[in-house]
Amino acid sequence: MRSQAWWTRFYDETMAEILLDRPDPEIVEKTLDFLVEKLALKKADSVLDQCCGRGTLSVALARRGYRIVGVDQCAPYITHARKACNAAGLFSEFHISDATVFTATPRLAAGFNWYTSFGYTLSDDLNRTMIERAGNSIEPGGRFALDFPNFPMIFRNFEPTRIYRHTVDGRETVILRESRFDLVDGAMYQTWTHVSEHDTPPKHTTCLRIYMPHQIVELMRASGFENINLFGDVTGTPIGPDSPRCIAIGQRTI
Repeated sequence: MRSQAWWTRFYDETMAEILLDRPDPEIVEKTLDFLVEKLALKKADSVLDQCCGRGTLSVALARRGYRIVGVDQCAPYITHARKACNAAGLFSEFHISDATVFTATPRLAAGFNWYTSFGYTLSDDLNRTMIERAGNSIEPGGRFALDFPNFPMIFRNFEPTRIYRHTVDGRETVILRESRFDLVDGAMYQTWTHVSEHDTPPKHTTCLRIYMPHQIVELMRASGFENINLFGDVTGTPIGPDSPRCIAIGQRTI
């Protein structure tokens, strides 16, 4: 089974509100503290938010005084992020572009790719290209953080189905997520069905390449990063088999 660019159809306002927005400010602040420390950010540093979505982290980092360059392929998400920063009078620069193509110029102090925005294709070359574009956007010596699911944990705690509920103006949207592994493809496929709709329920199938932690390290190294460390969450705990995330942080070599 081969996947096409499913993400161009999948990510709309509803999915952003369910999957991308982080309503808990404490979680956002802990994430920012982690990024500031592990990326060794200094005040007014310029930072790449690769696949920035609606700018949850970009806007919050800009409020802390950092200069943000965000990129995402979804035009409505970029519009949302721009409006949020402009309304607050924050310095930011947002681009509608494919992260496998976009390179920031001039180079920035650091960067990150967060909330599982990587590994959407079965092509290892294309996935590596996304990391390379981040590397080409960062000054030598700068750091990059890649946030990805920890597949050892997913295998141990597999959820074949999950229900998401989202309410706006009193109207509830219910989405059924059905997951399966294809170990021939080396991917996890998920079917998302809007079960609350009265008409034919819309469905989307997504694909996430299965990468074990050591393979993420290999991709980072092949993309020009060294001194790579793995963390299991934003508390800075080293990764383990039950860690929820695989957060790889490496330093740009050239």
